[in-house]
Amino acid sequence: MIQYNNEIWFGYAQYFHTYGSAIFSAGCMPQALVAAGIGLFATMDSDFWRSRIINPTAYFSGISLVLGFLLVFRTQLAYNRYWEGRTSMQILMSKLEDVAIHTKSFVQREDAEAIHWKFSMGWKLINYLALVIADLRGEGDELEL
Repeated sequence: MIQYNNEIWFGYAQYFHTYGSAIFSAGCMPQALVAAGIGLFATMDSDFWRSRIINPTAYFSGISLVLGFLLVFRTQLAYNRYWEGRTSMQILMSKLEDVAIHTKSFVQREDAEAIHWKFSMGWKLINYLALVIADLRGEGDELEL
């Protein structure tokens, strides 16, 4: 997971990070610079460029179309990643619940040793879930086992 620091540049630094970015990647940056150059030439107040560029607004509509597509694509990817992670967490919790139910169902004895084993198994399952959640949040390295 990408950790954002909202204290640097009043939170605007997250717009300029390159890790995981689709815009600042090596494949997209040259095209963005070419489009910015065309847009700059289209807006220059010069008869030389205005005579050669027939419709300068077409460049801006093309850039806005590409930018809109990138924003929608990135938002859709983030939405799908969230729901994939949420589905995986639900499956994990379901399987842990199955283990707890099977532990309760298949250990029929009621002596002190069996009760202690069920209790310790419950704590191990809770601790496992807590460690998984801490690892997903990026806190797994800081925990001492």
